[in-house]
Amino acid sequence: EDLIWPREWLAVEDLEQALARWVDEYNKDYPHSAIGYQTPQQFEASF
Repeated sequence: EDLIWPREWLAVEDLEQALARWVDEYNKDYPHSAIGYQTPQQFEASF
């Protein structure tokens, strides 16, 4: 919601690119409770 609603998107492609960046950041940089509040990168580096 924080990505989509605060902006007026002029083109679907702009929204798609922004969403792809957000998903990438979430999957790499966001701490997840299922892996001990580590980022996926930190968790992977612990192996």
